[in-house]
Amino acid sequence: MRIIVIAAILLAAAGNFVSAQVRTEDVRVRPPESWPKREVYGLDITLGGSYLRGNVENSGISGGLDFNTTISRRHQIFIQASKDYAEFNDLVLVDKDKASLLYAYKIRERWNIFVNTTHAHNEAIKLKYRTTNGGGVCYHSFLSGLLDPVLLSAAIMPEYETFKDGVTHTPTRGNFRLNFGYPVTSHFAAGADLMYMPRLTRFADYRMYGEAYFKFKITDNTLDFKMTVTDEYESRPRPGVKFNDLITGFALVVKLGK
Repeated sequence: MRIIVIAAILLAAAGNFVSAQVRTEDVRVRPPESWPKREVYGLDITLGGSYLRGNVENSGISGGLDFNTTISRRHQIFIQASKDYAEFNDLVLVDKDKASLLYAYKIRERWNIFVNTTHAHNEAIKLKYRTTNGGGVCYHSFLSGLLDPVLLSAAIMPEYETFKDGVTHTPTRGNFRLNFGYPVTSHFAAGADLMYMPRLTRFADYRMYGEAYFKFKITDNTLDFKMTVTDEYESRPRPGVKFNDLITGFALVVKLGK
């Protein structure tokens, strides 16, 4: 049994809040294979923020919670929730919430089936509410010794989203994913998360999401520096929204626990 509390000190707070503008990051649930290995349960808490008063007024908060529990050898549950909020000169730039629940069942070595639900609100894109509810299959750990983690998954995700202008969408999307990490050295690791999400009744309507990360271990057990580059593309964006978003982020991660 092990509890780890992570306090994330943001080196570039503005960059972190801009990352909250990503349109569909809430449907990208963290895969079970990328979670730290815990025998019974684990809890990660991330907190960050900024505050500036003077010629420029700026404030913001960013927080998240990751919880997982192993019910038995075959059954696992994963919960995530986060909040991002930022103001600049009394103008709200970011106001976003998201949460997800994933249940994974091990059917055989390297094979899982899963069901998950996601929920989100994003003021920046006038998203009043979005939820996805679906399931799929995952094949993982097939290149152990080279990539850790590594997985391929496929899922069907019925989606419901409604915007503040009254527009509602109810597509059913596929979700095809490749996720992997590569430990380059004992103090440096890199990895990527790639997703393709077509509308199953109209394949010209699709989303693509890619994230690459680079993680440097400053101390053996407690301090990491992480840089991420995220690119998101949507073939049928809403009016006034660009097709593509590119975001970079930096974080100093302090890990406490035993």
